[in-house]
Amino acid sequence: MYEEGERQVSDDELKEALIVAAEPGAHTERIREVEQMGATTVALMNNSGADPLGAIDVYKSSVLPRLRGSG
Repeated sequence: MYEEGERQVSDDELKEALIVAAEPGAHTERIREVEQMGATTVALMNNSGADPLGAIDVYKSSVLPRLRGSG
């Protein structure tokens, strides 16, 4: 199954389509890029599943304040 997915979408294509990063600043940058393209709503989800509450806390403390201009 992994091989089929790898054949259809490269790692580079996946990284371009998704936010694949642990650094909150990378998330902020990518969301800003989408905003600059004209998006007024952005749907986000944690696909790693490792620590969903931790991901929410990082967005609360690090990503959202930067998007609001206070971080």
